[in-house]
Amino acid sequence: MSLIKPRIFAQLSVSPRHCCRLGMVFMCVFSGRVSLYSEVRIVPNDAMLAIGAMSEPLSLEALIRAAFLASGADDNEFDNNVERVLEIIDSLAPLASLDIASRGEAVLEWMHENLLTRYMELQTSLRVLLEKGTYNCVSSAVLYMLLARGIGIPVYGVLTEDHAFCHIPAVGESDGIDVETTTKHGFDAGSRELARDSFTNRTGFVYVPVGKQRKNIGEKELISLIYRNRISVLQRYGGWDEAVGLSLDKWVLTKSQAAMKDYQLSIRNYAIYLNEKKRHVEGLLFLNDAAKTLGKNHGLEDIASTLLGNAVVFNLRDNHIEEARGVLENENLRILVPLDFLAARRVDIMRRELEVAVLGVRDEASFRAALADLDEALASDIIDAKRWEELSLSLWAGEARRKSVGGDWMAGWLLLKDAPRSTRVIPEWDELEAKYEYNAVITYHNRFAAAMRQRRIDAASEILDEGLRQFPNSPILTADKKLLSEHP
Repeated sequence: MSLIKPRIFAQLSVSPRHCCRLGMVFMCVFSGRVSLYSEVRIVPNDAMLAIGAMSEPLSLEALIRAAFLASGADDNEFDNNVERVLEIIDSLAPLASLDIASRGEAVLEWMHENLLTRYMELQTSLRVLLEKGTYNCVSSAVLYMLLARGIGIPVYGVLTEDHAFCHIPAVGESDGIDVETTTKHGFDAGSRELARDSFTNRTGFVYVPVGKQRKNIGEKELISLIYRNRISVLQRYGGWDEAVGLSLDKWVLTKSQAAMKDYQLSIRNYAIYLNEKKRHVEGLLFLNDAAKTLGKNHGLEDIASTLLGNAVVFNLRDNHIEEARGVLENENLRILVPLDFLAARRVDIMRRELEVAVLGVRDEASFRAALADLDEALASDIIDAKRWEELSLSLWAGEARRKSVGGDWMAGWLLLKDAPRSTRVIPEWDELEAKYEYNAVITYHNRFAAAMRQRRIDAASEILDEGLRQFPNSPILTADKKLLSEHP
């Protein structure tokens, strides 16, 4: 039985050339990162769960809190970060006298003059932005949305294949204003060449205008991109365990079908990681709990089958039959596994048990018992006719070898000669029997030659007669008979 290989799951989106390439990926090469199942979080963050239940537009404070929760702010720094953003918004109050367009541009310029210091494609966290000034498209877009909302500017997000930015909806006669938040000059990128060029020089991306492949997204989905980037980086470096909890939070925030699939994929990726580490039982228990969070249509049957199947395989490889059976019959380990898969693995165990019995024959009694087991296994479809032939040939060859210990090739040949007809028609049988016949003939020939050298003519004649009774058509013994007749 061959090892069951896990499926290779497709990427959710584009490969992460930049962190702004917002995708979760399955990676076949693991970084060696080790985690315990107890560390994997499959309970959503309570605060994010509550925010996810709110309707948009969120209150300003809920919006800020969601951004820092997604950024991974811990309890000690959370309130301080929220308070800092609120203080910044208060400091921008004088801009309220400007029209929306002038106000929106002033906010962007203020961000780059007072907070943002250096573009870093992997820096998606808002808390790190406030601390160090580093940012990417996601963190700068979320900050802009918070500040703009705080001073009365309506803003929503825009998502392209590999980038995110902000948009201020229709202002006066304008159809709206795109804000490329990664650069000080990114205001009104749809109309200003400077904004487009500055953005491209800063990030390496090309501006995607209205009407092209871009999608307007709400507040929650824009914030969820922080999760998406964090998860992508974790998966890039083997953080499959931590990615599970973040994917769950992302799902409860947006409640979108896409986020649910991302969460499901993170579960599968971590389970595959455990499979690669041969931590099959741990993986099955994890999947049981994770499936409860996804509901009835969890879609984890195949990966659960892979883990259970490989747990059986590795035990059978070491001939741990009872351990393999114990895994298969453990109700806690087979909850997600289809019944037909369990039935097939039971057959695998019986098949391996049979093979072990064949290999373990040590005497006449165990030989006969193994023959009966083989016939029963064939009748029960545990093995097919070809495997029956292979195991039968191995069994008879082993018993012939046991009987021929000490050079008694005749005993081995007699065993094979008396085998049932159903066995003697196995294609390789004639070759096996011919080997023992030849060696038995050579034994008679050598005994005859030795007697002749000792001039025991009568003994030589008796040996030859005995051999010819068994092998009357043997050219070797026939030639010996002629030699004897010519002896003076």
